[in-house]
Amino acid sequence: MAVPPQRSEVALFRERPRRLLAVALALLAIAAGCSDGPRVPLSAMGHVVPVHFPAPTLGMPAREAIVYLPASYDAPGAAARRYPVVYFLHGGPGWHGDWFQHGDLARTLDRLIAEKRVPEVIAIAPDGHGAGRKGMSLWMDNWNGTSRIETFLTRDVIAWADSAFRTRPDARDRALVGISDGGDAAVRLLLEHPDLYGAGAGLSGRYHPHGSKGLEAVVGPEPYRTRNLIREAALGHLGSAARRMGGRFIYLDAGVLDNTAWDLIAMDMRMGQLDIAHETHLYVGYHDWPFWRRRLAIALPAVTAGFTAAPHGSAQKL
Repeated sequence: MAVPPQRSEVALFRERPRRLLAVALALLAIAAGCSDGPRVPLSAMGHVVPVHFPAPTLGMPAREAIVYLPASYDAPGAAARRYPVVYFLHGGPGWHGDWFQHGDLARTLDRLIAEKRVPEVIAIAPDGHGAGRKGMSLWMDNWNGTSRIETFLTRDVIAWADSAFRTRPDARDRALVGISDGGDAAVRLLLEHPDLYGAGAGLSGRYHPHGSKGLEAVVGPEPYRTRNLIREAALGHLGSAARRMGGRFIYLDAGVLDNTAWDLIAMDMRMGQLDIAHETHLYVGYHDWPFWRRRLAIALPAVTAGFTAAPHGSAQKL
């Protein structure tokens, strides 16, 4: 595997057998071309890089992520080139390797880039495990500040990515994509932090308040519980965020056989009332990876369409 110029700043993934196996399975799936669509030449395939990086917000020396670097990243003529970034948020319970093991993310990006349906991007899937049952976090800071996953994502992850890779460090060139709990979070974080992100996609997200089963360590007891559950729901953020959403874009989809379809309909109506730029789709499908894997090829062009254009091989100053 080719080594990016700043690879010395990116330590190797800590060896955990289950996760290394998952990454190996994902790489085998890419090599075998076992997802739908035409094969992409080997020279056009990106690199999948398991890494760990500092997480001071969590009080941890290292946190895990899996990074996709586009095929041109290591090319001699691209040493000065910078790339937009898409952050992928896993569901709960789940882990960041799901995007590559079950979502076929690398092959989907290879194909969409080869077809020029999306620009060349860096894709980063960070570990969002928190204090809840089976590591659920809702991608938010928990009630007593012992597991600050939202701050970790918006501070540590972005700072590390912009220092370790040749990113374009501008909100217009960052997007979020999430499934299930990660879908809620991708939209909510865009609404809360339009200074950091330019677009967000929620696949099968629940945008009304969740129940708190298994999330007690995240949302806390009353009076924190109700307040945190309301804060986590993206639907309630739309009104206050609308005036700050100029140039920002939201993509939503869900399966009609999934209860989250009702949340999508509510979001679509409210965003229409507030004139927030958005695109919504209902498809036949369930709340599962076969559905999300197919929808990625539609969501990714939508959330990357607003990335700023840059001449091939050009540099952008930090």
